[in-house]
Amino acid sequence: MVAEGKIRVLIVGAGTTGTNLFTTIIDEPGVVVTGIVDRRNEFSHLDLACTRGIPVISDISEAMRAAPDIVFHLSESDVPS
Repeated sequence: MVAEGKIRVLIVGAGTTGTNLFTTIIDEPGVVVTGIVDRRNEFSHLDLACTRGIPVISDISEAMRAAPDIVFHLSESDVPS
């Protein structure tokens, strides 16, 4: 459910695409980033996420507990080659 008029977003995948999405939406007034799922420890904006209170975790099940409205699955780990 959209909380306080803001869309709750979870980003799965912290490589180049996930990082670019994060930096694009982090300051959007209608968006709250509920978390970043990073299984490979490659998220380059960890300090910014921590400063904003955004959890960076490796477990998608744990991240889903934040009840995001939208999940951007940008991880290549599950994409067949």
